[in-house]
Amino acid sequence: MSIVTRSLRLSAVALTVSLAVPVVLGGLGHGFEQLRTVRPGLIAAALAMIAAGWMFNAVRLRLLAGSVAVGISQAKAFAMVVSTEFGGVSTPGGIGGPSPHALPLP
Repeated sequence: MSIVTRSLRLSAVALTVSLAVPVVLGGLGHGFEQLRTVRPGLIAAALAMIAAGWMFNAVRLRLLAGSVAVGISQAKAFAMVVSTEFGGVSTPGGIGGPSPHALPLP
């Protein structure tokens, strides 16, 4: 069995298991029903805090990159922070998270 075939099979199993867990624990609609009970202001506040955290991390990244004489814009730093967050969440073990931070370094 080739590595590609094995990877595709493992990905299919992982996707099936990740979709089966919410169904077993109460169905897919249960979470959306609970989300409707949360006030829209609280959801907006949570999203604002997430965006603020990304902005502060982007400033920190700019300062760190500047210390090694690599200048990057705030927009590029913000994009790198967001891609790092999503890379860490979407890859097994979070292994895709730190790699985008290494890109601007010499």
